[in-house]
Amino acid sequence: MRRIVFIAYVVNLLLSGCTKEPRLPLQHSVKEQFQYLFNDPQIIIYFNAKEIRKTPYWEKIIKSQISGQKNSQLDEFINQTGLSFENGIDEMILANEWNDKTVMILNGDFNAQKVKEYFSTKHFLKKNFNFHFPNERTIVVSNDSMWIFNIASGKKYSSFLDNKDYIDIIDAVKFKNQFWIATNQNSVASELIAKGAKVLNPRPFTENEKVKELTNSIRYINLSAKFGTDVNVNSYWQCTDELKAALLKSVMNGLISFITLTSPNDPLINEIANADVSLNYKSVEINLTIPENKLKEIRNSSIKDKIKLSIEK
Repeated sequence: MRRIVFIAYVVNLLLSGCTKEPRLPLQHSVKEQFQYLFNDPQIIIYFNAKEIRKTPYWEKIIKSQISGQKNSQLDEFINQTGLSFENGIDEMILANEWNDKTVMILNGDFNAQKVKEYFSTKHFLKKNFNFHFPNERTIVVSNDSMWIFNIASGKKYSSFLDNKDYIDIIDAVKFKNQFWIATNQNSVASELIAKGAKVLNPRPFTENEKVKELTNSIRYINLSAKFGTDVNVNSYWQCTDELKAALLKSVMNGLISFITLTSPNDPLINEIANADVSLNYKSVEINLTIPENKLKEIRNSSIKDKIKLSIEK
């Protein structure tokens, strides 16, 4: 669950603006890889390093964030394979289940033999990860040995491609080419709302029965980012009915108003105050824009640091 809330923190660094850009269909090459994902994951994350490396934000923000995440196992992997988000990895898809089972798909231009040798070492196998190479540009890694066996055996199995309802959630993602997240778990929504409220208000937000009823009504959430002239983020929340969606919109507007009043001089809050929260039948959509010249100021936000401290607890 900490990974999910960390994603919420990252999103707070990227929140961006209202556009009328249409939702484009998912690329066939991405959808094809869904055959390697669990049938009903808790959350799915897509990250296209190749596309984002083309933008100025890679050098200005993302590269330094990745470099700052020190991890001995990751460093070992990079040193032995030469494969990293800066070099070789073009795309990553990550899916988690509630039982801590994870599957990750990496696509790119890499030395397959070096990667195979790394994954074949006794040192790595002790960590209970399993792998499969569907082709020379794709690696599927999972801590679920039976899942990898199903993929590698060629036998018929139920994958994410068979979950039409979840595919529809991803079809509703606005910006599909660089970064997106999707989940059909309303408990994720509850966690995000509770964590956000905890940072802003010490009262027991989650004990409010109306809030519980509201979060239980959320059918799915997707969030996507586009790095262009500015950074744009769109978040789409669908509820079970129109009344709950209207209530959710009011809650979101209330949280935005509250943090604007309590921290009026914080650069992150100044941008969040410009959020556009709109209601569309059973759904609530949030759009924000952060201009390129504001991103440096936002990284110095004190609220951002409070969110980070809350997540790490």
